[in-house]
Amino acid sequence: MKSITVIDYGIGNIKSAVKALETVGYAVTFSADTSVIRQSDRILLPGVGAFQPAMKKLDSLNLSDLLREHASKGKPLLGICLGMQLLAKSSDEFGFHPGLGLLNSDITAFRDLPKIPHMGWNELSLITSDPLFRNVNSGDYVYFVHSFYAPLSSETIAETDYHGPFSSIMRKDNVVGMQFHPEKSQKTGLTLLKNFGDI
Repeated sequence: MKSITVIDYGIGNIKSAVKALETVGYAVTFSADTSVIRQSDRILLPGVGAFQPAMKKLDSLNLSDLLREHASKGKPLLGICLGMQLLAKSSDEFGFHPGLGLLNSDITAFRDLPKIPHMGWNELSLITSDPLFRNVNSGDYVYFVHSFYAPLSSETIAETDYHGPFSSIMRKDNVVGMQFHPEKSQKTGLTLLKNFGDI
């Protein structure tokens, strides 16, 4: 059985994420203990809410450098929703704020659109072949709730259109970000979580 540690830093409700991971066969540890996290094979960084308070919480728990250390060792790291944005270089949410710098992106706001946040089901468009996409296809739907996004970059492996394209999945080697909620995305989301266990 594959194991994964879900970071417990008080940002968002992670019960559904833990349940989804267990459904696809992970042994899940839910922890903010640095000694536990340091020994983890895989890490999930969840998150709902605002960028700056989330980064401050990671810093206060001594987790920011630990996440960078985990990634530098080639161990798989997955950020979902706000967790993906925290993997980026920065965000302009309520000012400029540095992120973990593990993905080459600067998070910015949706602006001047008919409806913000982008909320509900939308399609993935796969840009490249990747082991993450086993049994996943362009046109599959996943569930989004976000007002900020990562523009397209060389690390974008799937995009989604919301009055223009944005990065819905990014990958840099062992570091993966998913802007949507895979735990709320039914079969497609569960498949992506399962496939993450094989990278």
